[in-house]
Amino acid sequence: MWLSLSKFLNHFKLPNNKWHIESYAVKFKNHLHKDICRIFYPFNLMLKLQFASKYCIKDGCITTNGVTSYILAFLVFSFIIPAHMIVYISTTDITQSYVSIIFPTFRCIGLIITFILSIVHRCNNVLLVLIIQDIHRCIDISKTICNIIIWNWITVFSAVFGDMFIYVVFYNAFTRFSYSSAFCEAFFACIDVDLVYGIRILVLLMKYLDAWTVEVLSMSVNEGIGKRYCILLLKNYRNILKAFNVYKKLSQVMVLVRTINAFGRNLAHLQNTIQMLKVKSCLQRTPFLYPDWIYCAMTSVWIMKYLTVITLQSVYCEKFYIAVDKAEAACIQRMMNVNCSKNHRRLFKTVIRETRSSSIKMRACGLFNVDVILPLSIMGLFAHYSFILLQFAFL
Repeated sequence: MWLSLSKFLNHFKLPNNKWHIESYAVKFKNHLHKDICRIFYPFNLMLKLQFASKYCIKDGCITTNGVTSYILAFLVFSFIIPAHMIVYISTTDITQSYVSIIFPTFRCIGLIITFILSIVHRCNNVLLVLIIQDIHRCIDISKTICNIIIWNWITVFSAVFGDMFIYVVFYNAFTRFSYSSAFCEAFFACIDVDLVYGIRILVLLMKYLDAWTVEVLSMSVNEGIGKRYCILLLKNYRNILKAFNVYKKLSQVMVLVRTINAFGRNLAHLQNTIQMLKVKSCLQRTPFLYPDWIYCAMTSVWIMKYLTVITLQSVYCEKFYIAVDKAEAACIQRMMNVNCSKNHRRLFKTVIRETRSSSIKMRACGLFNVDVILPLSIMGLFAHYSFILLQFAFL
């Protein structure tokens, strides 16, 4: 009987030990370099405080978030979103301008989409960091790593406290200030932190790509560089493009959301300002008070903020496209040399072929390209509809 029992227990010990071995292997594979931890720590810390973290970094290892963290985030957002709507409606006279309801609605939709994307792309978020780590092991950017980390801290705090400052000044002039609404605003700032996170990843990829281009240009023509080194250079270039493709997959929905948000909210802000001016013009004895001037000024700040968001996203994507073009031009330049070795020529041809065969530019859910033309198109469309609103209001 005891022999049978021992065999029965031993039957369950093997899978348990195997599980520990597999767990150790996965943990070792997902172990992060110290520099990579320092680069991503500011964003992970801030998003964790806002219950919107993209992954879990613990003991130098990165893993996807657990079910508990998603349930907790769901409960927090289930409280934050209704509270934000209730506080906004209770402190704002929506009957004066029905367009005012657009402001909290767009923000709540943005927060919900951010939460959904964090679940859908939980594996891709980890994959992006691991690909960047593979690039970091082979391409040396140690001279700029401290500068990158410092700017990561600066940008993440600027995104949060800049948003809070605009909120406090704006709503003090327009509505009654509410601490509960300010508390909710701290969680909504994760949308801006997500934007800054994406931009800083683009900056990091550009640093790697520029260093790769410098390495290609500095290769001696007559140097007997082996096939293995050329394969390593090609692998690094492919990893950079792979990281950008993962970034596109993670960011395209939020780019579309930010674009719609910028256009819709800016028109709503303009409509509110026009409505206030119409009321003042009808009541000629009513003076244009100091809070009214503040409201008009802060409305302009809000409009500029949302246009700046689109501009920043587009400009940094365009900079990455230019960096890819420079890498391709460097390969073409080296191939033009008659003394170019066979290994070099094979490397450069492969890089040029893969660059031209792949679609580098990011598209927002297949609707439009994210490049330097996008903010100009949005500004033109906004100006067009602004004239229409002014015509309906004063003609």
